[in-house]
Order: sequence, then C-alpha cells, then structure tokens
Amino acid sequence: DRTINIAGMPCLIRFIPSFVKRYKKWDTEIRHSSLCPFCDVGETSNKTQFSTFKYLENDFPFMLNQFTIFCAKHKEFLNCNELEYALDLINKSCVLKSGSLQIQGSGASIPEHAHFSVSSEVYPITMLKRKIFVESKNYNIEQILGIPHLAIVISGSISHISRITNKILSNIRRINLSYNLLMTDKGEIIIVPRTNEYSPTLDRKVGVSLVGGIYPCYLKNVAKTRNELDILLEMFKHWESVNSENLVTALNETTISSDLNYDAIKDLLKI
Repeated sequence: DRTINIAGMPCLIRFIPSFVKRYKKWDTEIRHSSLCPFCDVGETSNKTQFSTFKYLENDFPFMLNQFTIFCAKHKEFLNCNELEYALDLINKSCVLKSGSLQIQGSGASIPEHAHFSVSSEVYPITMLKRKIFVESKNYNIEQILGIPHLAIVISGSISHISRITNKILSNIRRINLSYNLLMTDKGEIIIVPRTNEYSPTLDRKVGVSLVGGIYPCYLKNVAKTRNELDILLEMFKHWESVNSENLVTALNETTISSDLNYDAIKDLLKI
C-alpha cells in the first residue's frame, strides 16, 4: 500500500500481484460464460446460511480475509431482511469489520446476482467526520464530510436501518441511478449514489473500493496472450503513477457531488 489523500480521506493505493491471475481466469473465462458463476457454485456448495445465503472465499480479494456472500436464489437486489442479515452478520462477528455491495452501474462484476463482500479490514471512509442530516428516535441520517462524493450514513436499530435503507435504495433506482453500500461493525450502512461506473480518466470501472477509500490497481482489457511479468510491471507502473487528482476526477465522473445542498439531497433520497 501507499497512501494519498482524496480531499480529506486517506486512500490506500493497493498493488495486488495476485490480480494477474484474475486477468487470466476472470476476464477470459468467467466473464464470458453464459452461466451465472454464483448459481454454478451454489449448486455444489454446502456452505449455506439459513437457506438464504451461501458464501465462498473471494478468489481475487482486495481486502484482508475477504469473503463473498450471495443469495441462494438468483435475484438482483437484497431486500430488508437480507440487509438486516448482512448487518447482523458483521456486528456479531469477532473478526469482520466491514461489508460492501455493488450492483449494476456501480462496479459489480456479477450484477445480476445479489451479493456482498465482508472483510476484517476497515474502509477509510468509515472513520471520517459527519454532520447530522436527519435525527429521529429510531434512526439517524448523517452526511460524511471531507470527500468529493455524496455519502449518507444510516444508523440506529438494525431493523430501522434496513427499512430506511431499502426505501432510499428503491428511490435511487427509480430515478435510474445506481449505488454502492458499505456496512460497518458499528451497525451502520453508508449509501453512495452513483451516476456511472466507468471513469474515462482511469479508463476502467470503479466500484465500492474507491468510494470507500481503497484503490486496487487493476487495469482494463489486458490481453490474455501477454506475459504475466509484463502485466505485473504495467500494474506496478499504474500503482506508482496514479495520484490524488486522478482519483478525485474519477469520483467526480461517477458519483454525485458532496456539495449538493440539503433540499436536493432530501429530494434525491425522498426522506
């Protein structure tokens, strides 16, 4: 890792040599398969949680102890109960510190099958200062400060968090935007609305990792015929050269500005 600042958020620029295997396996085999990888794995997996979720160790992790948890049924979005389960899983674990979710339009590699990742590592965005947006008896809504992109935190009782979150996510999808979710071990959900998943500046999709403060140096469209050492060197050069200006621009290209005023945010979230 090396650390740079994206406005007021430390961002970990992460070089992951094992990603060279992803170019060979994921980009050339799984991505172009007609089968859903999760459904395919689910048929033979006995790793089941309450018949609702199945899980597997992430083949290409960008965080420590990263696992992928996916719905046993083929579906696109998590509902209230499933969001509550995800939060409860992290809160009750003595190891897990975070969770994250991507969908169509926000960086998901398999957007048609709902899933989320959990890890023992914390996203930098979760440690930043916030300001109260809505305060009520059962839940609070805050905005994270010091970042270029709009990020809303829902906290309170888990049942209320899941219901409010589900309502906000439905509203975001209704106006044809996407989103990333981050979950904390403090029983919070962070919502980052997305306008796009592709950054022209970086020439790649950016997902939950970047909005959360981690940038894995993955490159787009690396030919499968290339030598692994050449791919590693290109990844390393990208790791050395990518800077704060690049990442701020990428966030501006793919998210909603944090400068949005109170009324506009309220209208966006329909709260």
